[in-house]
Amino acid sequence: MLELNEEFLDQLGLGGLTEQGRHDLLSRVWAQLELSVGTELSAGMSDDQMDEFEAFIDHDEGRTLEWLQAHEPTWTSLADAGEIDIYDFASMQWLALHRPDYRQVVNDRLADIRLELFENRDAIRTHFSQRDTA
Repeated sequence: MLELNEEFLDQLGLGGLTEQGRHDLLSRVWAQLELSVGTELSAGMSDDQMDEFEAFIDHDEGRTLEWLQAHEPTWTSLADAGEIDIYDFASMQWLALHRPDYRQVVNDRLADIRLELFENRDAIRTHFSQRDTA
């Protein structure tokens, strides 16, 4: 499970930021990760595939349930036990079917972001220190 937290920042030499600074930086990292992963995964997808996946992201219950029934008919036993969020489950199953390299893409993009943060840690610390005192 991917966790972007204080330990993540400590590993990059970015420990010691204020609580607000940590929150802001982690929010930016998460947004950048989502954007870069989404951009890479969507490359080469058809409009129909994009539309299908967006139903899960948009929490379109009807279309999500329709897709689950067609592709993962055993999902109801998990849902009945209260073990899943149908939108997360559907999106992960969809990715396993259409983009089995999903986890590798996430790991690769996160590695890129980690390197960028590490290389720019002094400027990042300065930026967030100045913001917190202003």
